[in-house]
Amino acid sequence: MADLDKIIHEEEKKIATKFNLFVGFPMTIAGEGMQLATKAGLMDYNWATGHLSDFGIVFQTSALMYNVTSKFSKYIRTAASLLPPIIATIHEYYPMWNGENVTDHTDTALFWLGWAASMAGIKYLASRKAKREAAQEYGLRTPAPY
Repeated sequence: MADLDKIIHEEEKKIATKFNLFVGFPMTIAGEGMQLATKAGLMDYNWATGHLSDFGIVFQTSALMYNVTSKFSKYIRTAASLLPPIIATIHEYYPMWNGENVTDHTDTALFWLGWAASMAGIKYLASRKAKREAAQEYGLRTPAPY
């Protein structure tokens, strides 16, 4: 069982890196680019324009924090992955604490949804891959590919 845990841990690191580079980063860049294009008058505002980067930045940084702390226990990795949505939420609500009413509750929901999607994806894909490798190693029935 310890071997399976080790395989899962290695897969989580690989998947977190891929999530960071190939999902979160492009999503954040696209969202910010759409916001700049809207400000410049090149495109009309839509829901994705205002919220894609909110989801993407937390998705990306949560995966990054999970990967950076991969040498520590799973509790430290999880706590570190929680820092991006917590910091983003505090940043979103800080003006309200100073008497301004500029918060968008959708942003906060997307911060936490980005974290949840990142962690769920890492855990699910890593366990699928590890189970497949273990099944092949021991000659058992292999789970269907993802």
